[in-house]
Amino acid sequence: MRASPHRFILPILLLLAALVPGGTAGAATERPLAVVGFNFVDTSGEAKDQSAAHAARLSAMMETLQSKLAASGRFKIIALACTPEPCTAEPDVDGALSEARKAGADWTLVGTVRKTSTLILDMPVEVIDMASGKAVYGRLLSFRGDTDDAWQHAARFLARDLIAQLPP
Repeated sequence: MRASPHRFILPILLLLAALVPGGTAGAATERPLAVVGFNFVDTSGEAKDQSAAHAARLSAMMETLQSKLAASGRFKIIALACTPEPCTAEPDVDGALSEARKAGADWTLVGTVRKTSTLILDMPVEVIDMASGKAVYGRLLSFRGDTDDAWQHAARFLARDLIAQLPP
């Protein structure tokens, strides 16, 4: 007597359903991450006023960073304005943490883009755990070229690194 192939379909479907994550399971694992608008400091001494271009690049960088982090499904992004505004000085980390705490963040990402010349920019960033007050991620990124493409590349790299390095 031969077994019907149909009797194996239900157990296989149940096994597959158990292996596929549900739509609500992903939402439950999202951690609230406050992303504070990065500050910008230009010490290059270049004669040409590039403040409008830098403001646009910084804004685009933050949009890319936030969208990539949100798309990972690991974070619920809480976008916070830089402190102090405008985003042209060293950040007020205490003020940013206070705002992030009020917004219900588990972690807070703060950073600054610093331009030392047309070719050299760096970006110290830190993710602070709101419960302990300690950094769970810290890095000094360096990128070359004061161009839209260079800033976007830095944003995409930072997003990938945060997704890979931050604990679940």
